[in-house]
Amino acid sequence: MPTVSVIIPVYKSEKFIANAVDSVLRQSFSDFEIVLVDDGSPDESLKLCQELSKSDSRIKVFHKENGGICSARNYGIEHATGKYLAFLDHDDEYMEGYLEDNLSLIQKYDADVVKFGRVNKVWNDNSDFKMVHEKNFDKIPGMKDGVVYFDRDDLVKNYCSFRDAVKTMYIWDGMYSADLIRRNNIRFDERFRYGHEDNMFNLDVFKVAGSVVFNNKEYYLHNYDSSISTSAVYRPVRIDDAIRVTCAEVGLLSSWNTDETESLISIMNNFFLVMNILNLKKGEVKYKEQRAAILKFRDASFPLLKEPGKAVKNLRKRDKKTALWASCLKNRWVFLSVMMYKAYRRLIA
Repeated sequence: MPTVSVIIPVYKSEKFIANAVDSVLRQSFSDFEIVLVDDGSPDESLKLCQELSKSDSRIKVFHKENGGICSARNYGIEHATGKYLAFLDHDDEYMEGYLEDNLSLIQKYDADVVKFGRVNKVWNDNSDFKMVHEKNFDKIPGMKDGVVYFDRDDLVKNYCSFRDAVKTMYIWDGMYSADLIRRNNIRFDERFRYGHEDNMFNLDVFKVAGSVVFNNKEYYLHNYDSSISTSAVYRPVRIDDAIRVTCAEVGLLSSWNTDETESLISIMNNFFLVMNILNLKKGEVKYKEQRAAILKFRDASFPLLKEPGKAVKNLRKRDKKTALWASCLKNRWVFLSVMMYKAYRRLIA
């Protein structure tokens, strides 16, 4: 049994997969397996994966009919044999120390999860890129010398703080206990095809995790190219996906008897995602459709609050700008919301 299983979904990956696999093979820690799951790629990806497996016995190749990234990752979970599970997208790479450093932490604290920093390599239309570093880990309560450990009580008490600090929407910036995943039958929701799936997976994890370690050092390089990313395209189903994640997180917070202000913040976090989706470069969305989507999100999310007016009032004491957005959404002032968003986009451009 290898210590770590690195699960890599493969689809139209012939240009990237060798580099992704090599970033794992270069790791100083060597007791791992690489689980390559070809998700019915129409190109030469499967053949290339099979060639890679001939060079190293730790590389395992599986082939399945196309079902999407969630289906491929679930297939990988089912066939992984490691004590811990790690994930890698086919066009990303692990940075130095990814396995050794984070495995050391998860074992030292006997934790269910370790989460760590990432670097986003953002490409533009001119094939240029900029490196965007996530620098929010120091905002997590109790962070000392770059590490903080939360037991179950701490996790529940501090969930909102680390949610807002490190954004729990990704899975490749973490390592997970395989036993926790299998014992609780945690899998990726295969209804998600264009984003949000990682967020839902992490919500299921934090619902049952006994402990988590945060390491503020960066170990994952994420390539984001809007010209090929499925998350850079507007599709109406993505509004439904955002609603599903919102309902799941608010439900989790309610089960922990968390102050409703935090539930409102969760709603607003996902509302901003909805606004981003409605204003992507690919797939211009007319105002009429924007209005329908915003009201759909509003009418699914605000009834989750027992006292929405009180939650907005309390949020105003903490974050006046977000509270203003929340007031617009609560009162169904869609046109004002759209105009405010356009002004915001111009301001940060």
